[in-house]
This record gives sequence, C-alpha cells and structure tokens, in this order.
Amino acid sequence: MDSDKQEQFNRFMSRLAEDPVLRSNTTGSRYTLEEILQEARYPLKQEFRYDYGQQKHVPVEASHVIDVALLLTLLFQEKGLNCTSEDLMNHVLNGGSVEQFMQQAYGSKDLQ
Repeated sequence: MDSDKQEQFNRFMSRLAEDPVLRSNTTGSRYTLEEILQEARYPLKQEFRYDYGQQKHVPVEASHVIDVALLLTLLFQEKGLNCTSEDLMNHVLNGGSVEQFMQQAYGSKDLQ
C-alpha cells in the first residue's frame, strides 16, 4: 500500500473510532465473525494440501485473510443498498458520520 493510501486509511480508521454510533452499542447485540461472513455470503477460499499419510488432499487449518472492504460491500448488497465500502470511506473522510451515511443509503434505496 502506497503512503497516500496508507495515510487515507489511517485517517478513515481514526474517524471510525471516534464515530458515536460505533463507540456505543446501545442494542447490546454482538455478532460473531462467522455470522457476519454468512450474512454477507463472503467467499472464503478453502485451501488444501496433500496429506501423504491419508493419500488425499485435505483442508488446511489456517486462518483466512478477510478483505474487510469486500465484506462491508457485500453486507451493503445483502441489505439491498447500492453503495460500497469506498463510498463509506469517502463519506467519513469528508466529515460525515456512519449514521448519516446509512440514512442516505437507505433513503436512496427507497427512491429506486
């Protein structure tokens, strides 16, 4: 990642950390990563290796790398929203809040 993109990403993450909607969990609901991935229909790649003892290919037990930008975009799509993680990042970096972004996304959904 080049330095400009890294700086932009760092500013985005800092603003997200300060966003009141994300700082407080008033609903008390927590989702596991597995539930979020299932909701988004995230395409986890299954890695295989050849096990000489079993004489067959077996799944690799390793942690997967998750593209959070893709995950967020997929979640938006599953909710019927026509926006991406990049749209959210641009909105937040331009001084908007997550709540405003979601209101706009749901508002534009109603217009379609």
